Amino acid sequence: LRRNTIKLLEEKIIAENEEEILVTSSLDSLPQNGGLKNSITQDEKLKNSLADELKNSFPQNEKFEGIVCKVQGDLIKQFQTNSSLRYVQDNLLGSEAQNKLERNKLKNSELQTELNSASQISLPFEKIYVFDDLTQIQNLGEENLFIYAPKVFDVENVKNMSKKHKNFGILMPIFANYKDFEILEQIAKQNPNAYLVVNNLYGFVFSNPKIAGTGLNIYNTFSKNLLESLGVKFSVLSFEQKPENVKSFVYNFVGKPSLMTFCHCPYKTTFQNTCSKCSFNDKLTLKNQAGREFAVRRYKISSCYFELVADKKVGSASAFSFIDLR
Repeated sequence: LRRNTIKLLEEKIIAENEEEILVTSSLDSLPQNGGLKNSITQDEKLKNSLADELKNSFPQNEKFEGIVCKVQGDLIKQFQTNSSLRYVQDNLLGSEAQNKLERNKLKNSELQTELNSASQISLPFEKIYVFDDLTQIQNLGEENLFIYAPKVFDVENVKNMSKKHKNFGILMPIFANYKDFEILEQIAKQNPNAYLVVNNLYGFVFSNPKIAGTGLNIYNTFSKNLLESLGVKFSVLSFEQKPENVKSFVYNFVGKPSLMTFCHCPYKTTFQNTCSKCSFNDKLTLKNQAGREFAVRRYKISSCYFELVADKKVGSASAFSFIDLR
């Protein structure tokens, strides 16, 4: 969306001292990732409608300083999503530049500098899918981002999975002792372009592109901005918060969240198993006093960890959703 906006600005023939402003209607350079290209180009009528709206957005006495606001506004109208609007507001131009635009005091040279800077920021994926089995993501478009949640964190296992996807990431565990960290560090280094969904602060030491996961409990714009100042590209909102309460671009969590992670082994404490004689299966549940059953999910790094999974899904899929398919 950003790159398209910038290209539209560059293609305009603008004469600041003349009465006429000619706006071209080229939409051939919509961004490839994030699914935003498909949102428009799949429907030729929508594409033509967008071009017409752009043409009609510029009265003949329009000044150069206000054009970027018009372009982003008319593009956003076609998507009809608050998340899209928030993303553009947060990332297309810096806050100081936006204030200057509103006051019509941003000079041409300053605007060009801001646009050049904005073009370096990553565009969002429309959907992010979390999976632990390939059957869960069959027939899902490759323009989305696929986050692998390994049941066993093994260097070769993750490397082989990464080769199957153009847009690939890894769900990092919330706990990691020093032995775990050594394994995770190898995985990150072997997959330098993979997004890491970071769920605890140790994940910030890796140089991979990062997404702030639900483990960091992003509840408001302040926490989101703080984490992004540390290098996070995108953020997933806490499943305890409603997206409409956050006036900033975040991904909405959809799925059954992990309610608790524990390091002790329930097979040892409850069934007196040992590591060499383990009766693990994926059918284990815990039942509370109200009769609700919660699945227990296991993953393994240097040792085993277990997650208590919610019995009901939260959230609803829409544009810019982080969807856990497990």
